[in-house]
Amino acid sequence: MQKLEDEPELECLSISRVYDGLRENDFNQARFDAVPKTNSSPVIAGDKVFLLERLDRKEERVRCFQLGNGKTLWEHQYNAPLPMRKS
Repeated sequence: MQKLEDEPELECLSISRVYDGLRENDFNQARFDAVPKTNSSPVIAGDKVFLLERLDRKEERVRCFQLGNGKTLWEHQYNAPLPMRKS
């Protein structure tokens, strides 16, 4: 079995060619900080990234970003109250 320590560049290579180009060569702290902390995973479709955010116990927001540059294309905020827990 090959160890990652033998060829560390394998850690950065994509298993499937479909994911090539999605990883930046250098870490971008500003872009990292701009992505909201959320419990949902981002969804990538074509050249767009979609994020669902829970803003508080009453509202959610869906945002769409351009994959290449992180520019916000649109966002939609809506009421989505969480149900009350029964004790």
